[in-house]
Amino acid sequence: MKCLISSSNKLTKYLKPILIFSLLGFILSFFIYHNINNDSLINEINSLSFLDNNLNLLPLHFIFLGILLSFSFIGLCFIIFPLYFLFEIICIFYNFFIFFHIFKFNGLIFSLIYNILLKSIYISLLLIIFKQLFKLTKDILNTLKYNSEKNYNFQKRIKIIAICIILIILNDILIYFFGAKILTKLSFLLK
Repeated sequence: MKCLISSSNKLTKYLKPILIFSLLGFILSFFIYHNINNDSLINEINSLSFLDNNLNLLPLHFIFLGILLSFSFIGLCFIIFPLYFLFEIICIFYNFFIFFHIFKFNGLIFSLIYNILLKSIYISLLLIIFKQLFKLTKDILNTLKYNSEKNYNFQKRIKIIAICIILIILNDILIYFFGAKILTKLSFLLK
């Protein structure tokens, strides 16, 4: 019973900030959607031309992961990651608003599939990386502060981060080769 309560407390500890960022992202994306001119984007989505190309997310993800890892060495990943996470949430909700505006309920379903396909694995792995970077930075600071010889599992955390990065790369490769094909097959929802 104690273990169940403990794991429930850990879950709410991580779930609260995610929900707060999601609410903030929803509000900001709603504000952005209503305050900028969406005509060119609406025309592109209406024509479904965004499905003509392979979806190459690898360079963008490489750049962000490089920035996140670089900034983690100086302790600034605690600023960069939440801002990037908020950016991703804003993009997801903005996507929902645009597709709903154009295609109504079918657009909402397509947007949900689109975001699950393109963002769910990436964001989940990013959350794991951030958690490990947070713990790694905390362990390093404790080692330096207390000159401790306590084993903080540096190698274990670095292995988890490396595995997550490899999974992000594999996910991006799969999206590159199959993402547009899957979305094209589901484009019947938008007609």
